[in-house]
Amino acid sequence: MLIMCGPWGIDECTPERLFDYFGNNFLAPFNITYVYGNENTTAPVVEDPSQLRPIYPFNVETHPCNSSDSNYTCRCIDCEEACPAPPEAEPPPAYHYVGSMRVYVFVLIMIFIVFSLCLIGIALVIGLPGKEEEEIKLCVCNQQLSAKFENKLSDAFQFTSKHVAYHPYIVAIVAIILIVVMSCGIIILDMTTDPVELWASPESRTRKEKDYFDQHFGPFYRTNQILITSIGFSSFEYGDYEMGPVFNSTFLEEVFKLQDEIFALTAEYDGRIITLEDVCIKPLSPQNNYCLIQTIYNYFQNDLDYFNQWVENGDYLEHITTCLNNPSYSDNENTTCMGTFGGPVFPYVAVGGFLDENETIAANPNYEQATALVISILNQNYDDKDKLGPALAWEKKYLDFLKEYSNPFMDIAYYAERSIQDEIERESKSDVSTILISYFVMFAYVAISLGNFNTELGRVLIETKMTLGLCSVILVFLSVVSSIGLCGFLGVQGTLFVLEVIPFLVLAVGVDNIFLLVQTLQREERSENETVEEHVAKVVGKVAPSMLIATSSEVVCFFLGALSDMPAVHSFSLFAGVALAIDFLLQITCLVAFIVIDAKRKEANRYDVLCCLKKKEKEKISKPQEDLCMSFFKHFYAPFLFNDIIRVTVIIIFVGGFIASCCYIPKMDIGLEQDIGMPDDSYVIKYFEFMGLYLSVGAPIYFVMKEGFNFPNIDEQNIICQTQGCNEDSVLARIFYASEAPDVTSVATGPTSWIDGYFSWITDSVGRRDVSQACCRLDDNGNFINSSAPSEESARRTCLRRNDLDSGRPKPEHFMEYLPDFLIDNPHGTICPQAGHPSYGSAVVIKDKGCVIPANETSYDNSSCVGANNFMAYNTILKNSRDFTNALQNAYDLTDQLNEYIRNNSATPDVEMFPYSIFYVYYEQYLDMWPVVGLSLSVSLISVFLVMLLVTGFDFRSTLINVVIIIMIVVDIMGLMVPWNIQLNAISLVNLVMAIGISVEFCSHLSHAFSLCPYDTKIERAKYSLIYTGSSVLSGITLTKFAGIIILAFASSQVITVFYFRMYLMIVLLGAAHGLILLPVLLSIIGPPTNPYIKIAFQNMKKHDDKNRDFLIRIRIRHATSSSMNV
Repeated sequence: MLIMCGPWGIDECTPERLFDYFGNNFLAPFNITYVYGNENTTAPVVEDPSQLRPIYPFNVETHPCNSSDSNYTCRCIDCEEACPAPPEAEPPPAYHYVGSMRVYVFVLIMIFIVFSLCLIGIALVIGLPGKEEEEIKLCVCNQQLSAKFENKLSDAFQFTSKHVAYHPYIVAIVAIILIVVMSCGIIILDMTTDPVELWASPESRTRKEKDYFDQHFGPFYRTNQILITSIGFSSFEYGDYEMGPVFNSTFLEEVFKLQDEIFALTAEYDGRIITLEDVCIKPLSPQNNYCLIQTIYNYFQNDLDYFNQWVENGDYLEHITTCLNNPSYSDNENTTCMGTFGGPVFPYVAVGGFLDENETIAANPNYEQATALVISILNQNYDDKDKLGPALAWEKKYLDFLKEYSNPFMDIAYYAERSIQDEIERESKSDVSTILISYFVMFAYVAISLGNFNTELGRVLIETKMTLGLCSVILVFLSVVSSIGLCGFLGVQGTLFVLEVIPFLVLAVGVDNIFLLVQTLQREERSENETVEEHVAKVVGKVAPSMLIATSSEVVCFFLGALSDMPAVHSFSLFAGVALAIDFLLQITCLVAFIVIDAKRKEANRYDVLCCLKKKEKEKISKPQEDLCMSFFKHFYAPFLFNDIIRVTVIIIFVGGFIASCCYIPKMDIGLEQDIGMPDDSYVIKYFEFMGLYLSVGAPIYFVMKEGFNFPNIDEQNIICQTQGCNEDSVLARIFYASEAPDVTSVATGPTSWIDGYFSWITDSVGRRDVSQACCRLDDNGNFINSSAPSEESARRTCLRRNDLDSGRPKPEHFMEYLPDFLIDNPHGTICPQAGHPSYGSAVVIKDKGCVIPANETSYDNSSCVGANNFMAYNTILKNSRDFTNALQNAYDLTDQLNEYIRNNSATPDVEMFPYSIFYVYYEQYLDMWPVVGLSLSVSLISVFLVMLLVTGFDFRSTLINVVIIIMIVVDIMGLMVPWNIQLNAISLVNLVMAIGISVEFCSHLSHAFSLCPYDTKIERAKYSLIYTGSSVLSGITLTKFAGIIILAFASSQVITVFYFRMYLMIVLLGAAHGLILLPVLLSIIGPPTNPYIKIAFQNMKKHDDKNRDFLIRIRIRHATSSSMNV
C-alpha cells in the first residue's frame, strides 16, 4: 500500500487517491480516468455516439479488512484492525498501605518507636549499664586465646621492627630494589579505554551475543549524527498541514550548505588524504558508490541546486510532504524520494521533535510538524582496530569542524562514534590537576599534622616531620606503582579508572597507619635506658595488630570484589587489593626505618628538611605532651559523650537514621546515565539532551536467528515469514504485533524481512514475455544479470519459471539457488526496488559447507544453506538507564516467546533466536543488580567478620559490634544515595564494598584498644580508647581523608564528583560519626568484658612498679596465666 498509493503513502490514502494513482503513473501502460458518483448516468455508445447507454454505479458488496470471513480478511501488516490486541503493560505491583504509608515503612517506624521507648524506659528505671565494676572470670577460653594471640602478634611485629630499626638503610635499599623490579611490569601493562572491554564481561550473555553478531554480520556501523533545531523561525501553514519551523526554505538552505561542507571534509592519515567516501558505508557498492546518509536532503538527492529549483518553483513543500508520507515514492527517474544510496530515508530517522513528551511513535505521526532535522552519517566499522585509522581521522576532522561551526539560524548538537572514548580520555587528563591538588592537600596536612608543635618556639623546626611525611606519601605512591607493575606481569588489564582512583584510595587508607604509628610514638613515654630502635619497635608491636586488622579486612574486601566478572570492577579490585597489601608491607618495614632515622635526627637536634644543620643545645628527653585533638577529647568530648542522657540520645538518633535509610533504599535508582561519564563542558551532554528531546526512534534492534533453520521447506518458512500464506502468528508477525504496543515492548517499528523480500524478488515477472526489467533474470549462458543494469537486452528469461514455484514461492530445491544473487543485487532507480543488497546484504550468511539436511528432506542437496540471519527493527527512543534496561528486558521477553513458538512448531526446534542492539552490553548488569549487590555486600561483610574474628583472637563480641556498626554505615550510605541522586551501578557497588573496608578503619582501632584496656568499668575503658585512639582516628583517618575529598568537588568529571566526592564524603563523615560517637557509646554499654589475663598482667606490672605502665604495649600472657593459678 505504501507504493500503490503513490505520493499519499499509507496514512493519507483513500479509495479515490488509490484509483487515481492506479490510472495515472509513469509505470502504467496507458492512463485511466476514473469517474466517481452515486447515481445512474448515461454515456455515448462507441459505434453510434448519437445513442446513449445507461451506466450504473459499481455496486458490489465490500468487506472490512478485519472481516470474520476468512476469504476477505487481510493480514495484520496491511490492516491494523485485523491485528490481535497488542500486549498490555503489566500492572504495577500492588503495594499494601497503612493510610498513605507503605506497610514496610510503617513497620519500621513502629519498630523504631518501640525500641526508643524501651531504651528510655530502661535508662529511667534501672539506668544504662557500663558504670559497674566488672568481675574477673578466668574460665573463658576465647579470652585466654585472644590474649595469647595478641601477645604472639605483638611479639612478631616487635621482633621484625627491631631488626628493621637496627638496619634502616639496608631495609630501604632492598625495598627500593624490589619496587623497581615489580614496577618494570608497567612496560607490558595492557591498557584499555574501550567501553565494551571495561563494562561487559566476556562471559556475559550480551557480550557473547555481541561477539556472535560481530563475527557473522560484522560490527555495528560507526554512527556520526547531527541534530539541528532552528533559531528565529516559527511554524507556518501549508495547505492542510501545519509545517514545523525547520521546513522554512531559508533554514533548509542553510542546513543544506552545512551538510555540503561536512561532506567535503578531508583528513590526512598515513600520508594520504581521507574523504568521507573512503570511510562511509556504501550499500550499493560497487555499482553505486554513494554513501549511506540518512538525511531529509536525500529527498532531493543531496543536490543543493536541485533543491533550489524546487524552491523557485514554489513546490518544495509538496515534494517534502510527499516523501514524508511515502519515502519510497518515485514518479519518474527525475522525481523520486529515494536516496542517492539506493534506499528510502524513513522520516522517523530524518526529522525529529514531532512527538509530544513521553509519546512513542504512533501509527500516523505528524512528521510535517517536526522541530528538528537529523543528519546521520554511517561509517564502516571493523573488528580489527588497526583498520579504523582512516575513519578515526575523518571523524576527528568532522568533530573539529563542528566545534568551530556557528550559524545564527541553528542550534546544533553533534556526535561521532569516537566521541565517548575521546571525552573519557579528555576527562581523565583534565582532572589530573584536581587529583594532584587533592594529593598535595593530603600531603600538606600529613606533613604539618605529624609534627609536635606543643614545644618551645626554637624547637619547632626540629619537631616538624615534613621529611617523614613526604617519605610516607612517597611510599604510598611506590606501593601503587608496584601494584600496577605486578599486575602487568600477571596480565591484568589496566584502565584509566584504575590510574585515577587507586592512588587516591591507597593514599587515603595508607595515611591512617602513618598517623597511628607516628602519633603513638609521640605520645609514648620512652624509658631512660631504652634505645630509639627499641622504643620504635615497642610502638610498632602495639599499633601493628590494629593496622593488620584494618588492612587485612580491606584487602580481603577488594580481592572478593575481584571475583566480579565485570572487567572494570575486576581490575580495579585486584589493583586496589595488591596496592594496599604492598603499602602495608612497606609501612611496617620502610616506614619504620624512616621513623627511626627521623627519631635519631630529632635526638641529634637536627632540623627537619635541612638535616645537615643542627641546634647546639642537646635535647632532653621530655615526657609526651597532649596534642590539641587529644586534649579536646580528654577534657570536653569524652565527658560529654558518656553522660547517660547523651548516650540514650545518640543511640536513638543513629537507630533513627538507620531506619530512615532502610525506608529510602527501595527507592534507589539503578543504572548509569550516559551523560554522567562526560565532563561538565562536554558537547556530548548536549547531544544526549537533544536525543531525548527530538529523536523518535532509538537504536536498531536485530532479531538474530542462529544457523540450522530449514528455510527451503515451505512449512518452515511459514513459521518465520510475514507475507501471504505465512502463519498469522509467525515470528515476524509477532515482532510486528510487538511494535503495535511500543510503550510495552520498546519496539517502535515492524521488522524488515529478507525472506519476504526474497519471495517478491525471485517471483518478479515470472511468466511474462518481457523479462528485460525482471529482478532475477538470466542471459543466454544462464548467468545472473544484476538489476543495476536497468534494461538489459541480453536477458533471456527469469531465473525461475512457473513450474519452479509452489504457492507463489520457490520450491525447496530452488530456494538456495538464487539467494546469493538476491543478496548482491542492487536496484536501479525504480527498477526492482526489492533487490536485496542494500537492505539485506549483511543480514544473511550463506554457508557453503557444513550444512545439515533434515532426514525427511530429499528434494534438495546440502551444497549450501542459510546460516545465521537477522531481522531488523527499531527501538523506541530511550532516554535514561531505566529505559535502556527495560528495553533489554523486553527484548529478552519477546525472544523467549519467539523461541518457544519455534520449539513448538518447527521441525528444527533447537534453532535459537536472540535480540541484539549496540547498547545491550552496557545494561545487562542492571537486570539483576539487587541480587549482585546483596551477594557482594554479604560476602564482604562475612569475610570482614571472619578476618576480624581471627585477627582479634576470636573476640566474638567485639567483632560482632564492629560488623553491626559497619552494616549501619553501609545502610546509611545507601539511604543517602537516594536524595543525593547517586545511582546504584558497578561504580557505586565498588564504593560500597570499599566502604565496608574503610569502615573497619573507623571501628577496629577503637574497639581493639577497648578490648585490651584493663580498667574496671566499661565507661572508663571506652573513655580511654576514645581519648587515646579516637583522637588519632579523627586527626589521622577522618581529617586526612576529608581534606583530600573536598578537592574532588571541583573536578570537571561528573563521575568523580558524583561517585567519588559524594560517596567518599559520605563514607568518611558517616564512618567518623559511627566510629567516634556511636561505637564508644555501644562499647560503654554492651562492649566485651575486660580480658582477665590482660588485667592480671597489668596488675602484676603495677606490683613490680614497672615504669612502663602502658598495658597496651606488651602483654606477658604466661606471667598472667601463672598469676591466675595462684588466685
